Amino acid sequence: RITAMLGNIGYANAEVNPVPDINRETQEISINFTVNPGPRVQVRRIEVTGNVRTADEVIRRELRQFENSWYSQSSLGRSKIRLQRLGFFETVDVESKPVPGRPDQVDVVLNVKERNSGSFVFGLGYQQLYGLTASVQVSENNFLGSGNRIAVNVQNNSYSKRLSFSYSDPYFTESGVSLGYNLSFS
Repeated sequence: RITAMLGNIGYANAEVNPVPDINRETQEISINFTVNPGPRVQVRRIEVTGNVRTADEVIRRELRQFENSWYSQSSLGRSKIRLQRLGFFETVDVESKPVPGRPDQVDVVLNVKERNSGSFVFGLGYQQLYGLTASVQVSENNFLGSGNRIAVNVQNNSYSKRLSFSYSDPYFTESGVSLGYNLSFS
């Protein structure tokens, strides 16, 4: 806990060593903690590897650890969780690398492995009232790597025809206001 607390305020390489003091007469043990915080560490650069489709901007807007700010273990943990919640990545790994010759700086490397973020659904059925019914739905949750969602749905039977289109931009503004459109034709 001491290491984690120091890691949240910039001491990425803090060392905490317990030193036991045994009193055999009273059968008690006192533990003294020796804390060596080391130098306060600043994040020099954040690099993202493994992303092929997703735009760098989409990843960076989810980060809570920023370049040229003090290292924070909790901010890196929140950043990792936010990236996993996007649903675009199978794995997200965070690694801190010391900068050679600079004990007060680290580079953070985010290793991501992308997953398929789209779906294709085809349905075929029969109802006594409507007859043969066919439907097709295509959706992509990371359209052209922008983090925007797009979906098209077509349904057809002898009674009706339906076409719908939806688009959603979760970060329409920089402050995180989303915008979405739904169009349908029956």
